[in-house]
Amino acid sequence: MLASPVNPTATPRLPVSTPPFSFGAPFAETVHRNERKGDHAVFFADMTPAAELAQRHYGRELSAAGFHLPGYVRVPGVDGLALRAVRWPERCRLSAEELADLTQRVADLPRVIEEARARRAAEVAASDAAYSQRGRDGLPRLAGIVADAPWQLGRLIGEASEILKSELTDSSACRVVELLQTADRTAENAEARLRRGAPRDWQALAEDAGVRDAALIGCRLLSTLDGDRASKRNGIGWGADDSAIGHTLAGRETLTPTEAAHALALLHHHRRQLPGPLLSRLFHPAAAGLQPALL
Repeated sequence: MLASPVNPTATPRLPVSTPPFSFGAPFAETVHRNERKGDHAVFFADMTPAAELAQRHYGRELSAAGFHLPGYVRVPGVDGLALRAVRWPERCRLSAEELADLTQRVADLPRVIEEARARRAAEVAASDAAYSQRGRDGLPRLAGIVADAPWQLGRLIGEASEILKSELTDSSACRVVELLQTADRTAENAEARLRRGAPRDWQALAEDAGVRDAALIGCRLLSTLDGDRASKRNGIGWGADDSAIGHTLAGRETLTPTEAAHALALLHHHRRQLPGPLLSRLFHPAAAGLQPALL
């Protein structure tokens, strides 16, 4: 519905209170004319950031209080319709107590939002500080991985080494946490692969204790050769797909039959790097019953 400028000759109306809050811009009064229902007071004001903020947070309640933010209204001195903050007093469905409560909440909204923003900023700062401290606490563990299990970091080993050499900042401390998470995932994925069913072709051979001992020696040998941690295709050490599981097996004290079967499959793939005597211990003569293509 449209609102028209006040007409001095209009039918007298009962006095109407102004809107309970202004959103930072004063409301002016105009009249909406309706031939059947008579004239109704309408208040309008410029839309402000405060009005938009209140609409986002309390839009439904403001509508129940008779506000349209924004709404169309005829403004004196402006041709056509103007988009303004509008209040229709007769459309207010709130009690005096509810309107007073909404008025207070709208007035408090900037302060409430600022306090919430400050709380979030403090929480983020505390979270960042805790995350950074995790990195500082994890620095000795990262040093241990770089020294003893660099395969867990793969191509990130260079970055980890540089962090260990440099003064630790908050940023690099956070990076330590990420590097440790990467190392943990690498180790967990290798363990998960070892928990899968053993390669069927190598299960029988893996039951032999001597073969299991030789398989452990072979894994340790290839891990020793794997100086680039499979970052280069040079035919030396493990490949990119089996580096993690190969190093994991090499770190075992002994191999179970299932682990040995996995090891045999890997070692057979890299058999050209193994010395002849070790190959004999791994695949001869117990492998005579296996498929010729495997030998």
